[in-house]
Amino acid sequence: MIHRLFPIVLLVTPGCVETSLSGFTGGRGDGDSIIELSPDVLEFGTLRADDAPLVRSFTIRSVGNNDVNVEDLELIGAAIGSYSFEVEPPPFTLPSGGFMQVNVSFSPVGAFEQNAQLAVTSNAVNLPKGIVSLNGDGAVPELRIEPSPADFSQALVGCAVSEVLTLTNVGTD
Repeated sequence: MIHRLFPIVLLVTPGCVETSLSGFTGGRGDGDSIIELSPDVLEFGTLRADDAPLVRSFTIRSVGNNDVNVEDLELIGAAIGSYSFEVEPPPFTLPSGGFMQVNVSFSPVGAFEQNAQLAVTSNAVNLPKGIVSLNGDGAVPELRIEPSPADFSQALVGCAVSEVLTLTNVGTD
């Protein structure tokens, strides 16, 4: 019987929060501005169009040694009309250790998934453009009319023309 020995190489790397091994890609030097967004996903569930807006919050926190200058807050994505937020208008500064809570309201303007993002632009070395995902579903009626557009262009003045239109609720309420 033949046995083969294979060399085993064990790589041991120390890990701590101040190395890139923790997933942090920026430095934590004395002059760094570092930001934390918590939570980074806001779940709103399903809401009807006539329900009161639902409010969820996230926190922008300066966790580095220097101030964080928040330059812009911007809603992005296909469903931005379903969301709004109230906070001190940018630009504003968070001192080291300081934080600001941002309230985000959800009131669906469409059916099905109403997902968007809130981008936080700052001078932070770790997240110059941090993203908070906004997830909600709209229980909203939506009307489809067929044919669209209805064509009455052949109607002469004083003459009646009719067309059959089909109205269908393609929404979720």
